[in-house]
Amino acid sequence: MTEIYLMSVTGAVGGVIGSVLGLGSAWVAHKASRRSLELKALELRLEIRKAINALNHGNKRLEDQLNLAFRSRTRVAAAAGVLKSGEMVNWRAQFDTDSADLNDLKHALEVLSQDFGGRSTHDLEALLADLDAQAYHVKALLGRYRDSVAADDKAREQAMAKAGPMLVAATAPPRT
Repeated sequence: MTEIYLMSVTGAVGGVIGSVLGLGSAWVAHKASRRSLELKALELRLEIRKAINALNHGNKRLEDQLNLAFRSRTRVAAAAGVLKSGEMVNWRAQFDTDSADLNDLKHALEVLSQDFGGRSTHDLEALLADLDAQAYHVKALLGRYRDSVAADDKAREQAMAKAGPMLVAATAPPRT
């Protein structure tokens, strides 16, 4: 009978030890899970701040490129005598729309709260995705207006090539 009693006590002690270890492991896993979520949120906040800085830099570059493109396109159109043409009116309308988009984006970034500590990870992920989409839009606009300036430069070269012989003839000394 002592053997049965000893086996049951051994089983009970083993069960208690197993329960305590199980509860301790669950507590450690819970703490690790919470720490992992905190680190994920920290990484998301860092990525958001980096995305905002990059977007502000891209906005500044786009603003400079828009100014350059406007001056370039206006001068080329004026030199060609097509300042009031339908193509120029359409280009100007697109330019005004893109400028308004840039101003809206700059205003949205100015009013965006820099305190991301109280936001959930889902909100942070959504904000990061939105910032990424806006950065893509800024890059697309930047490319469009770089191409516009390049087209203006090509038009200038073509105009100079056409005007070159006429300028040489006009500035040549008269023949006697």
